[in-house]
Amino acid sequence: MTRDHAAAAAHVLDRVRAGDGEAVVAALAGMTAAGRTATWRSLRPLGEPDRGDHMSDARWRVWTSDAMALARLGCAPASQAREALEGQWWDARTAELAAQVLADRDPSWLTTLDRGDAVPFRVLRALLRRGVLEPPLGDDYVLAAVHTLARRGVHASAVLDAVRADPGLVDDVVWRLLTTERAGRALQRIDEFLLAPTEQFGTPLPPCPEATWRHALVTLSSTGELDRDRLLDACLTALGADWSAADLVWFVRLHAALAPTLDETAARTSVYAGLVTRTAGGPVTVGLDALRTLERAGRLPPATFLAVAPAVLARSEKGSASAALRLLRALAAREPAATHEVVEVVQAACEHPHATVREDATRLLADLGAAPAAAAEDPGLPDTLPPDLPAVAPVRPVRDADELLELLVALVEGVRDPLALERAHEGVVRLRDAHPPVGAAAVVARARAVVAEFDPYRDWLPRSERVELARLVLVWLDGAEPAPRNRGRPHPQRRWFAGRVSDRSLGAAVARRGDEVARAVRTGGGALVSLPSGSDGSLDADVLAARLAAPGHRPVRHDVGLALLRVPAGQLDALGTHLAPSPEGAAALPLLRGWRPDWQRVQGVCDDAAPETWARAVAWQDGRTRLGRDDDLVALVLDRHDPLRGAPDEQGDEVTSWPWFTGDRPDLLASHAHPGLLLATSDGRSDMVLPVLDAFASTARSVGPPTCSALVLAAASGDGTVRIGAADAVAALASRGLLGGAVLGAQVRALVADGTVVGGRVVATLREAARAGAAAADVVLDALVAALPDVAGRRDAHLWVDAVAEVATARGQSPALPDALLARGRGSSALARAVRRVPGVPPSP
Repeated sequence: MTRDHAAAAAHVLDRVRAGDGEAVVAALAGMTAAGRTATWRSLRPLGEPDRGDHMSDARWRVWTSDAMALARLGCAPASQAREALEGQWWDARTAELAAQVLADRDPSWLTTLDRGDAVPFRVLRALLRRGVLEPPLGDDYVLAAVHTLARRGVHASAVLDAVRADPGLVDDVVWRLLTTERAGRALQRIDEFLLAPTEQFGTPLPPCPEATWRHALVTLSSTGELDRDRLLDACLTALGADWSAADLVWFVRLHAALAPTLDETAARTSVYAGLVTRTAGGPVTVGLDALRTLERAGRLPPATFLAVAPAVLARSEKGSASAALRLLRALAAREPAATHEVVEVVQAACEHPHATVREDATRLLADLGAAPAAAAEDPGLPDTLPPDLPAVAPVRPVRDADELLELLVALVEGVRDPLALERAHEGVVRLRDAHPPVGAAAVVARARAVVAEFDPYRDWLPRSERVELARLVLVWLDGAEPAPRNRGRPHPQRRWFAGRVSDRSLGAAVARRGDEVARAVRTGGGALVSLPSGSDGSLDADVLAARLAAPGHRPVRHDVGLALLRVPAGQLDALGTHLAPSPEGAAALPLLRGWRPDWQRVQGVCDDAAPETWARAVAWQDGRTRLGRDDDLVALVLDRHDPLRGAPDEQGDEVTSWPWFTGDRPDLLASHAHPGLLLATSDGRSDMVLPVLDAFASTARSVGPPTCSALVLAAASGDGTVRIGAADAVAALASRGLLGGAVLGAQVRALVADGTVVGGRVVATLREAARAGAAAADVVLDALVAALPDVAGRRDAHLWVDAVAEVATARGQSPALPDALLARGRGSSALARAVRRVPGVPPSP
């Protein structure tokens, strides 16, 4: 380092410590590459810990200051400079300073800044104004403008002020936002945030509608600063685009805020007609509302709506179809010459899945002097479902190291197959000293990359099976040490201290199993005896006895317990004498023989969990079994005496292996799975649920309240895939006589009453299950009827009664309705009409 470089570096360091960003920028201007390198050597120690692994508060304030960020932009290596650029909050002043530093340095990576999740919008905008970058930049730059410009509490109309202060934003950002996929959901998210009251550091913040993007665009169009016609056309173009429904909600609300006039609507008649053929519901509603406005003004050409009405009537939801029928009635009244065409279109609605729509269509045809077309003969429900339990095939152990390597590669890359996982575990312990001649180095490199992706700050959460398998590969092929055993998770109120609470979740049992396998590979001791003998995850008692009796076949500690969990309950008595050499197995056998759970539904606050997530957690407690042991795998799996305390531990994503740790005990599995199912009701995480639902569908045992409760939670999931899985599980269990309708109905009633689930989703899922066969329909009907006493006062009561009417009609039964519902059977409301459709209910006078 030359004397000049040292002096320049010292000056920058002094200005950084003083927080003088302008002086830092001036000092960096014209600095040579060597000078920048020397300056960075002086600055870098400021970012290093000064107390063990931590920074002092004073040093942290310097390291995160605007002056230091500007200095890092000007002289740090590319990775550090980009980290400073993307991690700092740049206001209008500091963004100009950052742009000046980057323009002077002109790094090679400057043109890649418009991509990614942390695009520094204000800095890039300043670079565009300086001519350092050429427009247009990428979509991520446009999307970054959404949350950067909309701020609460700083300026009452931040977006509006920003556009007026920088008119170039109109072409550079505004018009592009309206044509960029994914922009709609970002705009909706930020506008919803601004429209809702919140608080900051304990200070309440009221809604701020004038800060929203919607307010800004409507205001600019009303003053002529934005072309209103172009804005309205852009909004309608977005609504007609083939985008996700989440991207369209904001445009629906923008259209409502623009409130097109009658003339503006008439000029775009064909566009609005096209919207009613879209898939998402929002554009359909916009289109129907506009066409209704035109019809009321006598300005809707009949041919225009008759051409698109069949698409609306083909939609499954009731609202759109009913609106279309009302519009067709009005058209026929205004244009009698179009009656014949109207009749032809309405005929299709007579087959609509909603009874209300069918009734309205039939009434309209009668008023037009026509009769419904003859319906195709209903074949009725099949008596039973076809057998859905595949024959149990024998399980073949892994043959050699090459096959084991191939199996592990698939699992590390994300293949979720519990049988493959069990074969891999057994094979890697048995073949621990055999390494494949080809491909091992590449697999080791890939396993290291997967482990590197794991966030070490999440080690208190349930561990990822994929990461654990990658670590197992490194133990086998690279001689790595097994990962430290996960002994629990930090208490949320003591997360940064030494205190930990015991993790008694099923995920912890899976993790301990993985730890044990890794240690067996590393130390060369023990063998696995728990490999299922059948493809359904079961282990025949004779097969286990033979493995235990094999010479030199010393099983690893917890593996015998896992093997016993997989032995069918009726075969456990045959294993008594074979378990003598295994103290763990001898202790576990009486636990399994005497396990007779007494399931009790409990609901309350988890004492060590985030209150917003687990304030009213639903769980299933075994009031009889209280083992209280963490060092025994069987005790860990069976003990459910305090499920609320452990609920946050059981929300892990990796549940593929869970059914194979509980054996064919569906209620036990359901008790462990309830936390994940509760989360799935809101966020729709299918990977947390589907393996559990598949296990329910394939069980050979009758299911009780815990499993029924789990099925209801899945039926209310926000993910349609999960709801389909729930319907399939209900149908499969019902077809084999393993599910009671009254038991299922009791859980429906309980979960709906306490607000845990969305009733409409549950009803829709059960209706779908009922269509699978007569046995499923009978179970669903019993469940729905059992839930009806609490339905009368609900806003969605008509959905429940309509479902009862549909299933009862299909089965030729006349269920008894509660008096409170029978009393609502008069009138023309949706509930009254649903009540009158139930077989056996007399028509109202």
